[in-house]
Amino acid sequence: MDCNFTDKMLKKQLCKYISVENWDKIVELHIESDQRAFKISIDSYTGDTAFLQAISNAREEIVKRLVGLLTRDESRVSEAKEIMNFTNEKRRTPLHAAAATGNAQICKIIATIDESVVFARDYKGETPVFRAVRYGRAEAFYYLNSLAIVHRDQTFGSIKYCWNDDDQTILHNAIIRENFVY
Repeated sequence: MDCNFTDKMLKKQLCKYISVENWDKIVELHIESDQRAFKISIDSYTGDTAFLQAISNAREEIVKRLVGLLTRDESRVSEAKEIMNFTNEKRRTPLHAAAATGNAQICKIIATIDESVVFARDYKGETPVFRAVRYGRAEAFYYLNSLAIVHRDQTFGSIKYCWNDDDQTILHNAIIRENFVY
């Protein structure tokens, strides 16, 4: 991509291709922009990126391809982790978005880059585990909870990831929203 291709032009192209759901072109833009596209906010209200949109729309193959771009060069591991921890206006990470869709496979793809993002909190203090429960996404919850259990001793030593800032637990949330798994 031409070095003079500005972020503004890149944003315009990303928005154009997202509006017509041309995900192949979106992947191309991520390649051509030397991965700058991962950090370009395409929605001024939410602060979402094209990557977050792909996750929110449960575009599993596109997410795999985009994450593949991040992991193809071992010298860019820290940049890949930074992108997995990139937040929108509501401080939600890609893993928060994946948890809300319930796609456990996308959650796994993201977690392969940085498992610690399972403890990231959004503007309400909710972790991806909490969001999976909020939306009744059992498969994502089971995966994320097992990931959190494995890593909690290294990070928090407790189950704090099950609480939000209002001191509600995932159990409170499941009962209030009647999100039960039978």
